[in-house]
Amino acid sequence: VVGKDKPGWLALTIKDNGKGFNVGAIQDGNGLRNMQVRAKEAKGQIQIDSEVGKGTTIELRLPIA
Repeated sequence: VVGKDKPGWLALTIKDNGKGFNVGAIQDGNGLRNMQVRAKEAKGQIQIDSEVGKGTTIELRLPIA
C-alpha cells in the first residue's frame, strides 16, 4: 500500500468499531471483491483489515493528476 503521506495520492480511511469479520473466510457476495476491482481499475490500492469483535478498517488510495 502506498505510504500515507506520499504526494500525488488521495487517501481515504474508513474505520469502525463494529463486529468485524474474518477477511480470509469471506466467500459469498460481491461487496469486498467489487471494491478491490474498482480500486484496481482506477489504478489505486485498497487494503481491508478486520478482526472479529474489533471492527474493520478500509484504506483506499487513488492517484491524482
